[in-house]
Amino acid sequence: MIPELAEEILTSGKADLVALGRPLVADPLFVEKATSERSKEIRRCAACHQGCLDELRAGRRFGCNFNPFVGMEEEIEIPKATQPGKRVFIIGAGLAGLEAAYTAAVRGHKVSA
Repeated sequence: MIPELAEEILTSGKADLVALGRPLVADPLFVEKATSERSKEIRRCAACHQGCLDELRAGRRFGCNFNPFVGMEEEIEIPKATQPGKRVFIIGAGLAGLEAAYTAAVRGHKVSA
């Protein structure tokens, strides 16, 4: 679900409510980003069902292929770098490259691609 589609559905009167399930699992800040005109930053759910529904059906721990922290928010902490501000260049925009860029930015480094 993209915020623009949800907004169009609501303003056209086609629905009174748009529910967000997996999109909030993939990006817990979905609503915050959408309402502050940062929708391009939203981590999208690909509806792959591999980390969430498949795992739940198998009786295993809930997860998300696009949000590795889901379900472990209190167990995993990304510490700030002891020397922040380093320039980090990421090659590749697959899951690993995007997560590396995100982690480096959270730690306080300047990321470019």
